[in-house]
Amino acid sequence: MGAGASASQVREHVEGLGNAYQPYGTTLEDNGVDGALVEELAHDDRAGVNATFDDLGITNKLHRRKLLQAARAQHGVKVAVRCSTCCRQMGHSTGSPSTIT
Repeated sequence: MGAGASASQVREHVEGLGNAYQPYGTTLEDNGVDGALVEELAHDDRAGVNATFDDLGITNKLHRRKLLQAARAQHGVKVAVRCSTCCRQMGHSTGSPSTIT
């Protein structure tokens, strides 16, 4: 699903994430969320992402994370995170940024 995806294609992709995500598919389609908006969301900062999810009525934090993760994966966005657990696993000093997708 690229930037040229229609709102119905976005709905289908989101519904494919599992039963818990099916209600969001309809919400996204009804609000005209297409591939271009998903790409913008994938590159947006935390405040912008949260505002968009608030506007769409998506309140479950785990679902927000999964939806954002899917959007970023679709658009090849890499995110720098600071996580002591993953840093230790990757051999970095605790708190050094690690790049994940």
